[in-house]
Amino acid sequence: IEGPKVAAEAVGGHDDSIRFEGSVVWKKDQGGKRGQCELDLLRAALENPGLAKFVPRLEGYRVSHGEKWIGMENILHELKNPAILDLKIGTRTWTTEATAEKAASQAAKAKKSTTGSLGVR
Repeated sequence: IEGPKVAAEAVGGHDDSIRFEGSVVWKKDQGGKRGQCELDLLRAALENPGLAKFVPRLEGYRVSHGEKWIGMENILHELKNPAILDLKIGTRTWTTEATAEKAASQAAKAKKSTTGSLGVR
């Protein structure tokens, strides 16, 4: 199976983890618990009538060259000049399972940005 094609432009600095293929956008599975949580959240949101209209349809899951990819509806496919806002909300940027070193590093970064002062980045 051939892998998804690389987009001409990077998306939010994720040039190696987001691929576009017509009406489908392929996102590299983050793996482990984090990847499973992402997939579970998408599935749960799609089953919730109040959330389903805000979440792209799942189009598939595939493995290509040892990498796992989640296929989602590309809701921007028909737009000529789409603009994307990747908004981060919250003051804590680490998980409860992060090491003390990781939590301290992330907290220090947050203090230097609007994440720490406004909870938005």
